[in-house]
Amino acid sequence: MRNLSVCIAFIILAAALSICILTTSQASDQEKVKPRHERHPVDASQFKNLVKASTLGYTHAHALLIGIRDYPKVKNSKPQEYALEDVEDVRDVLIEHYGFAKDNVMVLTGANATRSKIDSALAAFSNTTPDASGAARFTENDCLLVYFSGLAQTVRSGNGDKIGFLIPADGDVDLKETDNAGPYVGSCLRLDAVWASLTTSPARHRLLIADTCLQNDLQTPAIDEHPTDAALLALKDRPANQLITAGANGQSRLTDEKEKHGLFTEQLLEALEARAAKPEQPFTVSDLYSVLGAAVLKSGSGKLTPHLGNFNAEGEFFFKPHRLGTKVVAVAAEEPDKPAALENVDTNTNLEITGVLPGATVLLDNMPVADPAHYVEDLGRLTKRTAELSIELDGYHTEKRSLVLERGKTLKIPITMKTEVKTQVNARDNAEMVYVAPGIFRMGRDGGGDTAPQHAVDLNGYWIYRYPVTVGQFKLFCTDLKVAMPQQPFGALDDYPVVNVSWDDAAAYCAWAGVRLPTEAEWEKAARGAEGRDFPWSSVWDPARTASGRFGALLGPISVGHVPLGASPYEVHDLVGNVQQWCADWYDALSYSRSQGSNPQGPAKGRQRVIRGSSWKDKSEDSARCYLRAADLPTNKSIRLGFRCVK
Repeated sequence: MRNLSVCIAFIILAAALSICILTTSQASDQEKVKPRHERHPVDASQFKNLVKASTLGYTHAHALLIGIRDYPKVKNSKPQEYALEDVEDVRDVLIEHYGFAKDNVMVLTGANATRSKIDSALAAFSNTTPDASGAARFTENDCLLVYFSGLAQTVRSGNGDKIGFLIPADGDVDLKETDNAGPYVGSCLRLDAVWASLTTSPARHRLLIADTCLQNDLQTPAIDEHPTDAALLALKDRPANQLITAGANGQSRLTDEKEKHGLFTEQLLEALEARAAKPEQPFTVSDLYSVLGAAVLKSGSGKLTPHLGNFNAEGEFFFKPHRLGTKVVAVAAEEPDKPAALENVDTNTNLEITGVLPGATVLLDNMPVADPAHYVEDLGRLTKRTAELSIELDGYHTEKRSLVLERGKTLKIPITMKTEVKTQVNARDNAEMVYVAPGIFRMGRDGGGDTAPQHAVDLNGYWIYRYPVTVGQFKLFCTDLKVAMPQQPFGALDDYPVVNVSWDDAAAYCAWAGVRLPTEAEWEKAARGAEGRDFPWSSVWDPARTASGRFGALLGPISVGHVPLGASPYEVHDLVGNVQQWCADWYDALSYSRSQGSNPQGPAKGRQRVIRGSSWKDKSEDSARCYLRAADLPTNKSIRLGFRCVK
């Protein structure tokens, strides 16, 4: 009955929440960020609620961290600057300083933070099915922490009630339409549903930290500056359902441009790091809030007022720092000692999965694995057990395997993820397109020059022409608009790539065909794949896979798709050899040092447009690498230069 009462209370209280639209200030990417340890820390002596480590701790600490910067389907929204950076550093602090095991911390960022994946991650907290060893996945002595940095909104239902929503990466809403709940119900996460998922977990303590602004009418609990150990232990034994928000209704999310974080999250990180200077001394969320609230109010010049709310529960969520360089051992409530037969015996099994692409979800017995390359599990009394492995990523075939995990051994599993090729045809020019799934890839390379630094880029899904635009397709365009066909090389057939077209010509064709030129990030991902190959087929040079060097004295372009072995993981052809290709971006040799992390569009202006790929005339290995960049004036034309389109 108590759990039912908590759920009902959450649903009623969530209806009173009003979420403001987050706004961000623009980042100054040229400022150098100091390492976190060099910043002036918060005085750790401000924390009052401490208790001996031997008397307090969780059996397991679980976290779900969500960060979303870009919302391609959300109208009237702005990028949520530094949301991805926020999640990355929150994860590191929890693991390095507070004993959260890597495998118990799940991260969903960018295009991967969809409604279905967030729902699945929340539902996993309520999984009461024992694991293969017979142990419970979650116990009363566990804790759950959910961190969210992204868009949220409050809308009115048909009867006038206010409903709060967290907006996932695939949310399809208009932030200004706050009286139309339908799109939010269909594509977003109701706040009361999030709380309902958390309260059905066996874990006694739950905490939601939101770098967002919420109306919170709940009374902040009184904070006893000098509680006894007995009082703290009593709080620990009671259920805890707590929420810390960045600001109040009507306020806006702020950013710390120097530290490249949300202002609230930056102060949260500093407070947690300051307390980590006193390892083995747990402290309460109320204590954290007493320091965090003052710090945010001061650093935000009063423009942001954090709030702490307790939802119909009298307990407290605790943080327990641990010493760096020591093995983290969970503190279980009255856990019986292991028999002597298991003393000094390595009961761990290790799993090393390599080849997993960025953004992929790795599940072991339907439970998420945060770090598949370094998975460790204590088998206890078992000498071995079977497990089911599943690796999922949009645009790729799901990889499934049955494993045998053995005590004291390491199982190494190399994975080659294969793309699931989806195709469609553009009716305007009959061009075949292939789908490039959303997700992160590594763009550029380190080592100097205009391709440095290598950096992570998160792209939405898109359709790209399998082949460059052909002579025959360009003829249709010229005939329809009654413009002159550019001169093509002698003997060029309709299935040859069109050349001698300027960037302006290519852009005009795209407008006619209902498509556009690819950004250079889109071009590079289609060429290299999510794993970042040097060449479309792999990172090993093979001239037989190009439409250039293997033909010796090649005097011009050849039919598109003539060398199928040179296709990329998405089965895009003619990326190395045949023709170079115009991209949408203006060229800037330093743009990678200022590149946005999600869907970069390049500089706002410039003199030259980006060109990607190599041509029939380029026969060397160095000219064929997919990360190389070139540029030319948008009015210039060349017998080596064509284009392809995206949608």
